[in-house]
Amino acid sequence: MDQWAILVAGGTGQRMGTALPKQFLPLAGKPILAHTIDLFLSFLNDSEKIRVVLPIEHFETWKAIAPPHLKNILLVKGGKNRFESVKNGLETIPDQGVVAIHDGVRPLVSTELVHSCFSIAASKGSAIPLIPLNDSIRFYEMDSWISFDRDLLRAVQTPQTFLSEKIKKAYQEIQFSPDLSDDTMVYEKNGNIPYFIDGERENIKITTPADLFFAEAIMANKKRS
Repeated sequence: MDQWAILVAGGTGQRMGTALPKQFLPLAGKPILAHTIDLFLSFLNDSEKIRVVLPIEHFETWKAIAPPHLKNILLVKGGKNRFESVKNGLETIPDQGVVAIHDGVRPLVSTELVHSCFSIAASKGSAIPLIPLNDSIRFYEMDSWISFDRDLLRAVQTPQTFLSEKIKKAYQEIQFSPDLSDDTMVYEKNGNIPYFIDGERENIKITTPADLFFAEAIMANKKRS
């Protein structure tokens, strides 16, 4: 079964506090997005199986900073929101296969987790990585902050991986809503039951300067190991 990857990189850099969108910021000597592409390229071993979804105004930005071996990666025009961007990416791949939808600013995902997502999705229809929460949780209700058992909660990561026919059908049939914050929610809303697996602590999404600092430290530690 063919395997595909859609890397969504529509960030603006607002929370990072930089003029340059976060996916283009340097990490260990090359753009964050380049690390993410290289990880999937090492797994898929075929650049034609990778789609990078970017705002069209950033196509030339990427081409100017991309390492030479990544300059010909297929770029897909992003939409007004993540839902539209993923939908645009899905329209470029066939119905028969397995597709991993991954945040372009999660460059530390391991090939082991990527392998698990693809192999499990091929048999179960989907594979969604989750990790337990470290912090205590409260939610706001009736003018007060109420405690919540964190053992009942999980943080959702990417790559969220699906049989391409099913996730494409979901994105074609479900209308955009702001509460559909990830691909699994779209998949569920179309009547599918997602299959959850263990994620990885190091598979962080780089959103703030602190995240970038942690990512640099993790990569430096891996080089020393």
